[in-house]
Amino acid sequence: MQESEALVAELQTAQRQLRDYAARVEELVVAEEHTRLAREMHDTLGHRLTVTSVQLEGAQRLIPSDPERAARMIGTARQEVQEGLSELRRTVSTLRTPLEADLALPLALRRMVDNLEDTGTAIHLVQAEELPPLPSTHRLALYRIAQEALTNVQRHAHASKVWIRLRQQENEIVLEVEDNGVGLGAYQAGFGLRGMRERARQLGGELILAPRSGGGTCITARIPLEKGNG
Repeated sequence: MQESEALVAELQTAQRQLRDYAARVEELVVAEEHTRLAREMHDTLGHRLTVTSVQLEGAQRLIPSDPERAARMIGTARQEVQEGLSELRRTVSTLRTPLEADLALPLALRRMVDNLEDTGTAIHLVQAEELPPLPSTHRLALYRIAQEALTNVQRHAHASKVWIRLRQQENEIVLEVEDNGVGLGAYQAGFGLRGMRERARQLGGELILAPRSGGGTCITARIPLEKGNG
């Protein structure tokens, strides 16, 4: 009898512990999801709004002297707002990744650079002719890192030139974003830089922030390829 009572007590204690563990796991999952959503919102809407602001500022200056170019920039700004609203609706309603995640990475990067064509910053995109097929996790992480790096350039770096390079190096995919701006001060220890590092780290990679030879900043993301992709 005493043994049975002791066993029941042990089972009840174990059940309480399991409930406690389950509650803690649920809290961690919710916190992780909140962080993911905050990072996604920052990366998508932050980039869109930065491009829109730069385009509208440039168009305002150009209206008297070059109204045709100003009109193109206003059109690009309108498109960025529309796409930003679409991404916001997708994030809130379905929590799905944005359209760019479904594209091949070189095409997604080209589209992003084309949208920044009239901002006054010359962006040079250099991509290896042959890249291995990448899983969606890698495509999205590298895309977001490039996007956030360009957002920082637009907001803080005061750069006239940016170089984006994407290549395979042995069993890694390497993304480099260099600018000739003001230097490391443009990359303040804010959410954007943390988000880039987290994206690389979650895939077993690393993100390196360093001064660029000749002035400016160089961001390098190195993400290992999954087995079978190298």
